[in-house]
Amino acid sequence: MLTDIDKSNECYGARKRHEEYMIELSQTLPTKALQLLMKLQIAIDSALVCNDDDEDLNVINKIMFDVDEEDNLMNVMTGLIGIVNQSQVEPAKKTYSSRKRLSRAQVLAAAQDPENPWYSFCPKCSRPMITSHIERHQKSTNICVEIKAGRKATLEHQDARDERIGDYVADQVFHDDSEDE
Repeated sequence: MLTDIDKSNECYGARKRHEEYMIELSQTLPTKALQLLMKLQIAIDSALVCNDDDEDLNVINKIMFDVDEEDNLMNVMTGLIGIVNQSQVEPAKKTYSSRKRLSRAQVLAAAQDPENPWYSFCPKCSRPMITSHIERHQKSTNICVEIKAGRKATLEHQDARDERIGDYVADQVFHDDSEDE
C-alpha cells in the first residue's frame, strides 16, 4: 500500500486516480480498523478467560498480521498512515507539445476541408488558421486589419492600383473600427 502511495507522483491523471483511491480508503479504512480492533479485543478476552493460549493467540496473530488476508490490522494501519501523510493533488502543469508545425500548405488544406473543425479561414482577411485562434488574430494582428482595409478601399475606388488605397490602409491600421463587413 505504501508503494502505491509513492507511485502517485507520475502524471496528473495518475495523481487524480490516486486521490480518488485515497478518498475511498479514507471512507472505508477507519471502519475496518475498528472492526479488527473489536475482533482483537474479543480474542484477547477469550484467551484470558479460557486460558486457551495457543488457539486464541493464533486468532490474534491472524487479526494483527496475516499475509494471506488483506483486511488485517497492520495493512489497515499502514493505509491510515498513508492517508495522514497524503498531500493534496497539484493541478496539472501546462505541457507543451513537441508536435511538428504544419506547413502553410497543410494548414490551407486543413482549412478547406469541411470535415476538419480545427482549421478555418479568418472571415476578415481569409487567412487559414486554427479556428480557436481567429478571435485573437483579429484583435492583435495588423495583417488582418490591413487586408480588410485594402479590400474595402479597392471596392470603393474600383481599381486595385489606385494610390489612395495605401493611404486608406495606413489610416485604418491606427484607427481600426473592427466591424465585420
